[in-house]
Amino acid sequence: TMAATAGVPDRDQGIASGLIGTAQQVGMAVGLAILVNVAGSVTRVSLSSGAVAVIAGYHQAFVIAAAISFVAAIVALIVIEHPSTRPAVAGLGGRSRMRRPPQRARERLELAIRGDELRSDIGRRARHGHGR
Repeated sequence: TMAATAGVPDRDQGIASGLIGTAQQVGMAVGLAILVNVAGSVTRVSLSSGAVAVIAGYHQAFVIAAAISFVAAIVALIVIEHPSTRPAVAGLGGRSRMRRPPQRARERLELAIRGDELRSDIGRRARHGHGR
């Protein structure tokens, strides 16, 4: 999910992640339906009967699934950008930087604010002699 949402603005990260998950679920459901249909069709028209026909149907479905997976892997290797081909972020010495998830950054900011409030409270008490 992180690789797929890398170029998405922070405000749209949630919707992008949701769309990716939905697309994966729909793709798996449609793919399974197609493969089951292939297996059933091959089983029906097979010259053999019984278990041999069922095995022939599943064999054909698995061959088609393997071919689709192979083509998808080749397309992914060609289409997906590798980190070395992305432009470097300015100010980092040519290194690309990973963005922190927004929730984690917000928590760090809240901790920093609480720490500043605590330090100012301790300083105020020390100046007025209440720290003893």
